[in-house]
Amino acid sequence: MFYVAFIVILAVIFINGFTDAANAIATAVGTKAIRMKQACILSAVMNFAGVFITSFLRPAVADSLYNMINMNADREEVFLFVAVSMFSVLVWAVAAWFFGIPTSESHALIASLTGCAVAVQGGFAAVNKAELYRVFFGLFFSVFIGFFVSYGMQKMSRNLKNIKTRHFQITIAAALSFLHGAQDGQKFLGVLMLLFAYVNEDIFFKNSLAFILCCAVFMGLGTLCGGKRIVLSVGENITPLNGLQGIISDFSACIGMTVCTYSGLPVSTTHVKTMSVVGVGFATDSKKVNKKLITDIILTWGLTFPGCAFLGYLLTKLFLLRL
Repeated sequence: MFYVAFIVILAVIFINGFTDAANAIATAVGTKAIRMKQACILSAVMNFAGVFITSFLRPAVADSLYNMINMNADREEVFLFVAVSMFSVLVWAVAAWFFGIPTSESHALIASLTGCAVAVQGGFAAVNKAELYRVFFGLFFSVFIGFFVSYGMQKMSRNLKNIKTRHFQITIAAALSFLHGAQDGQKFLGVLMLLFAYVNEDIFFKNSLAFILCCAVFMGLGTLCGGKRIVLSVGENITPLNGLQGIISDFSACIGMTVCTYSGLPVSTTHVKTMSVVGVGFATDSKKVNKKLITDIILTWGLTFPGCAFLGYLLTKLFLLRL
C-alpha cells in the first residue's frame, strides 16, 4: 500500500502539471505572444525551477500542508488514506480537464485529505483546524488580490497605447509558472512528508533533495504535455485580451501568488489567475465578459471542497471495510 500511495502521488503531480500549470501560460498563448508548444516548454522549465528552488529556500507551504493532518492510526490505514486521497484528486482533476473547466487541484487535494482523514479517524480530530482555516483565508485573500489588483491596474492603464508587450508577457508568464511550481510542488512535497512520517522521517529528510527533484521532474513533464483546453478557457473564452491586458492579469496573479507563497498559505494558481483575467475584463468592458463561463467556473470551485471531501471519505470507508 505504501508503494501504491507513492506512485499515485507522482501521478497526481504529473496531472497537476498537465492541467493546472496551463493557467500560468494561458493569457500569453491567448494573446499570441508565444506559441503553445514554446509556452509549454518554458512553463515546464519554470515549474521545475519553482519546485526545486523554493523547497530549499522557504518550504512554508509544504510545512503548512504537513501540519494540517495529525492522525492517530496504524501505518496501513495511513498509507490507504494517502493513496485514496490522491486518487480522489486524480478523478476530480481529469474530469475538470475533460470539460475544459479550470478547477483548483490545490483545494481538491486539501479537501480529499480532510475527507479521508475524517473517515480513518472517525471524526475531525485528525484535522488541524487552524491550518484548515488558513487554507480558506488564503482562498478568499488570493481571489480578492487577483480581481481587485488587476481591475485597478487596468483602470489606470487605459490611456497607455502602442506598447510592445510580447517580451513582457513571456517574462511574466515564466514568473507565474515558477510561482505555480513553488505553490503546488510544495503541497505535494508536504504529502510525501506526511507519507514518510509514518514509515521513517529520517528516510525523507536524508533524501530530501531526491524527493524535491522527483516532484520537480514530474510536474515539469506534466506541464510539457500541455493543457490546451484550460488555455482556451482562461486565455480566450473568459474575455478578449490584448497584450497589455495579458500583462496586467499575469502581473496581478504574480503579486497574489508571491504574497501567499511567502506567507505559507496554500492557494490556487487557478483561482488567482482566473480572477485576474475577470478583473481586467470588468475594468475594460463588462459586456464582453463571458459571464456564463465564469458562473460555471465559480460553481465548480464551490463544489470542489465538498465534492472531493465526500469522494475521499466514501472511498476510504469502502476500502477500510476490506482491511
